[in-house]
Amino acid sequence: LLFPLAHQLGLYNIKSEMEDIYFRFSEPEQYRAITNRLKATERDRQMITTQFIEPLKTTLSDAGIKYKLKARTKSAFSIWKKMQKQKVDFDGVYDVFAIRFIIDCEDDRELEHALCWKVFGFVTETYESDTNRLRDWISNPKPNGYESLHITVKNAVGAYLEVQIRTKRMDEMAESGLASHWSYKGIKRESALDDWLT
Repeated sequence: LLFPLAHQLGLYNIKSEMEDIYFRFSEPEQYRAITNRLKATERDRQMITTQFIEPLKTTLSDAGIKYKLKARTKSAFSIWKKMQKQKVDFDGVYDVFAIRFIIDCEDDRELEHALCWKVFGFVTETYESDTNRLRDWISNPKPNGYESLHITVKNAVGAYLEVQIRTKRMDEMAESGLASHWSYKGIKRESALDDWLT
């Protein structure tokens, strides 16, 4: 009951933490196997992230885009669920981690959208992309307020990577949930939020 409630409220960090606690006790062997593989492959993920950003650094700098790059790894429970659903082992889960651009800019929707699409353009000019896997939650945010661009690209060694592009505001909302962002920022009540929470 708590997992879907946290998901519905957009409290994804809390939801993931609760799922992993449940997983650790309900499937201890599977939990250990996955967390051990995640630890063993951590250096590889760091290297892939470093190699990915290298050809984009100058372009982004010349465009005056300030950003933070984050490698986001799926939770152990989420990986296990995908293994069950797709009937694959750990190595068969291609999106174990994603590279996330968090763009630093003013909270101005037009500017945010323009910068996200600009970064998207730079990424897809540099790397071959799979347009079938483009997810545009900037033009059409999810009902819970989630905003981000997701695209799958092929890196220099032919491995597929998920790239997520969002602004700092979008990332705060995605990580902590729309309701907590609203109360934390102290912004005035919005009827759309009230309707969604109801």
